[in-house]
Amino acid sequence: MQITAPAPILYLPENLWFLFNRPGRELIIKVLGIEGKTLNLELGGEKFQARIAGAINPEDFKVGENIKVKVLQTGNPVVLQVISGEKISSDLKILYLISQVGKREGEQKFHVKEELNLLSTLLTDLFVKKDKKTKSLEEGIKELLGDKVKSSALVYQEDKLFIPFLFNDERSWGYVELGPPQERKGKVKLFYLKFYGEYLGLVECFISYDEREILLELYFYNQEAYELAKKEYKNLKDLFILNQIQFIIKLYLEESLPGYILEKQV
Repeated sequence: MQITAPAPILYLPENLWFLFNRPGRELIIKVLGIEGKTLNLELGGEKFQARIAGAINPEDFKVGENIKVKVLQTGNPVVLQVISGEKISSDLKILYLISQVGKREGEQKFHVKEELNLLSTLLTDLFVKKDKKTKSLEEGIKELLGDKVKSSALVYQEDKLFIPFLFNDERSWGYVELGPPQERKGKVKLFYLKFYGEYLGLVECFISYDEREILLELYFYNQEAYELAKKEYKNLKDLFILNQIQFIIKLYLEESLPGYILEKQV
């Protein structure tokens, strides 16, 4: 059963969240107050609120009474079915709850996906050939990295060129390493990109090729980002359609070690 919650959604205390994470569980909750379609409730000494929905009205409740509910649906929102009361009906009597824990988890996932799209766009921009002629080296870098980059610079070191950059959100950053082609895992390494996002965490990208294909390897150091990237694999792949060239994308989850983000990859 899929039920859509009405707005607004009100919060459940974090320390009660575990009580509502199993469908079918029955609980006894005390009604402390009634404010329109909102019930003020108490469970285990913790106060919270719920929204009334379904075939149920505020008049069906009394201040001070204990009501029996069953967890009908977990997640955001938690859906409770009222299974006590004088009136018996085949219609569902529904209460909606949501925890700030669940809210933050949803927001976290949204931001991770947003930064994953940002990284994908950056990688695409590095491959797309621009027809417009640039007037300066600075404009050329800006064009290479795309319009989502706020600032960038050039750093020369030995036989390599580094382009550190900062995105418009001023929280995501990274650098591109360009240098002579090198052999890596039986292929020729084209360039290396290190990216860090506030929510995505650290991601390392290697671009290499052989006579048959171009290979993009993405190394994630954040479990959530890695799991989401696997789900978004098709969308990632669709961004890298190159004419007459097979493009392979491989995703890896790596262990995050202290200080590793400061290391230079060779």
